[in-house]
Amino acid sequence: MPHKFALALLAALIVATSLFAQDSESSDYWRIIFSDGDADTLVEPDEIVFFLHVDASHLDIDSARMEHKKKMEKLTDLTKKMKISSSDIRMDLLDIEPDYLMRGTEGTDFNPRAFSSNSDEPELQEYHVTRSITITLRDHSKYTDFLAGILSLDIDLQKDPLYRVSNADEIRQMLTLQAIRDARVNAERLASEVGMKVVDPIRIGEPDWYDTSEYSYSSHNSRYGNSYSGSEGTRSPLTLYMISLRVTVSVTFQMISN
Repeated sequence: MPHKFALALLAALIVATSLFAQDSESSDYWRIIFSDGDADTLVEPDEIVFFLHVDASHLDIDSARMEHKKKMEKLTDLTKKMKISSSDIRMDLLDIEPDYLMRGTEGTDFNPRAFSSNSDEPELQEYHVTRSITITLRDHSKYTDFLAGILSLDIDLQKDPLYRVSNADEIRQMLTLQAIRDARVNAERLASEVGMKVVDPIRIGEPDWYDTSEYSYSSHNSRYGNSYSGSEGTRSPLTLYMISLRVTVSVTFQMISN
């Protein structure tokens, strides 16, 4: 058994030495260069997404639900008036949460039941009935009328409307190819300085997707304090802007001698 093990070890050393010699003779093929490339474009958004919070509250749970139902009916009428498709409306399940006055608090004349005879026990103040809704508006000309209609119904916006493009995946693929080509150009320029040339890429990293819009800003007139830049675009509380989208990718190339 020890004799067989020694023979196997010797054979492995011979193979390893042979492979090392081959690698040394063709070492050009193992020289690599890392290069970054990027590409960007300006696009006009074709969707405006509204994030709504429909809320109603009352001391009686049935009354709170009825008030919420009326708000939802008016919102439905508004979306029909704006010709918004039902497929562009997404909503959470209806949520009901009781609100209690905790120990040491006092009631008010508007809510006599909130007065607690025992300060050690919380007292029910009211019920909150809420639902979160996302609505996508595709006709930009209706933006102001739709926003005014929402606010007139006493419906809150959870955050500023989001401007985005519906074909973001197609744009991402296009920019990724451009970024890879840009990385190759950069690699070829660097390789030529040391008398080498670039051949096939060994590895292409995961592309980084950015919104680099120069038009993102914080509005003093916004109730929410600022605008937002994200992977889908830029949202602004006031004006519809072009969205600047950018892709950066890291590529590893093989190099050989000229």
